[in-house]
Amino acid sequence: MIPEREYSSFTHRTGWPWVVRHIRERVPLSDRIDDFVESTFGWDGGSQKHYDQNWIGIAHNPRGDHIMCHAIRRHPWVFMRTSKWKLSLPHLHALVVLSNWHADQLGKRRFQVIPLTHPTTFNHEMWNCEKWIDNRRIIQIGEWLRNTNILHEVAPERFRNLVIRQGTRSTKLAEEFRAEMKKPCLKADSVSVSATVDDQSYDKLLAGSVVLTEVYDTSANNAVLESIARATPHLINRHAATVEYLGQNYPGFYTRKEQIVGMLKDLDRILACHDYLREWRTQKRFQINTFIEQLTGLSEQCLR
Repeated sequence: MIPEREYSSFTHRTGWPWVVRHIRERVPLSDRIDDFVESTFGWDGGSQKHYDQNWIGIAHNPRGDHIMCHAIRRHPWVFMRTSKWKLSLPHLHALVVLSNWHADQLGKRRFQVIPLTHPTTFNHEMWNCEKWIDNRRIIQIGEWLRNTNILHEVAPERFRNLVIRQGTRSTKLAEEFRAEMKKPCLKADSVSVSATVDDQSYDKLLAGSVVLTEVYDTSANNAVLESIARATPHLINRHAATVEYLGQNYPGFYTRKEQIVGMLKDLDRILACHDYLREWRTQKRFQINTFIEQLTGLSEQCLR
């Protein structure tokens, strides 16, 4: 039996801990599903013995080079070399990942690699164009595997620019990452930095702002999912996983940072992002029931 993992008090409401609660309550044999293998075999690797019965794992972190320098124990090539992983491997029937991009990175293995879409919820206030016009606020959310300085680098004038941090630990990791990547930390006077905001304030921000992100690598991305849920325009660089979650023709992709200010000033472009996401969000693959049905089918196939 796999022990239940404890998650930190700071979590996205519809982030992974929310999904895990549904797994534990609704998926048969969930006590043989490891919901975060990087933790089990990486940074918490010594906390329990190896698995000696059939099990399913769920992996989150892509294999990109940026992870290698930022959090060495989270890299799949590292934790998959541990003795604990090797002893558990004969009993591993499937490894679930949260994007085709991540599955392609892992390549062919002796076990199944199954990509599933990370779900979200849709009971939030939708994005409102009038609020955007009134506020002209751009928000940058989170730190993990992304450029935490993108808003400072762009610093568009005549906009209200806000960076939302995810807590002391995430901020520290991001600063360490920036130092290892030898990236300068710019500070623009026009950019405000906020500590973690409460849920009500966060919903209001997403209902009237445009989100800006530059990812270094990613698989499932909470900021992207939260934008999809509310049809909030999100300007983000084109990456295999962001294309997978947003679609090839999403009008909010940029390829060069020099494009960002022009895109922000183009109201038609911002509205096109909103209209696109308002239709895109209706796909069944983003629903929690779909994820649970798929994982249940896998559990019944592999663990019975």
